[in-house]
Amino acid sequence: MSIKLAKSNKGITLLESLIYLALFAVVFIGVIQFTFTISDSNESTEQIEKTEKASIFIMNHLNDSFNKAESVDAINSTFSDDNGVLRLTTAGGYFEYKIISGQLNFVDSGVTGDFITNPDFLMEKFNLEQVLDSKDVLVGVRVIIEFHKVLDSTVSKTIETSFIFK
Repeated sequence: MSIKLAKSNKGITLLESLIYLALFAVVFIGVIQFTFTISDSNESTEQIEKTEKASIFIMNHLNDSFNKAESVDAINSTFSDDNGVLRLTTAGGYFEYKIISGQLNFVDSGVTGDFITNPDFLMEKFNLEQVLDSKDVLVGVRVIIEFHKVLDSTVSKTIETSFIFK
């Protein structure tokens, strides 16, 4: 009895190698595109988060000042102007908000002011409107604030709110 051994080809052909490489390239390109899309999305979300944090900080700062203030100083405040000035009278002096060089500045009773906005943001509007009661007495202020990222003006925020004295 004689046994014949069958030859087995255990390698892959050049054509099969090219097909595998092409499939790998397609999958690899898809993964790279997905990675870049996720990265861009994360960057955009981070910019929006910074904008929201800046907005919350400004609102908290204004709210705190209004809670400590006794009234609005209508003589030294500027209303109906996109570069408004808000002066609040307090028991010990005053608080003042205004835009200086695109930043929202806060002054406490004449002490050198501090910028309360991040330098990454540019303040475009700080508009104030008087809120009057039925006797035409100033009882509050409507505030409209607009700002955007310095490097990306598409990332912007508008805040509209009112503060009323009790």
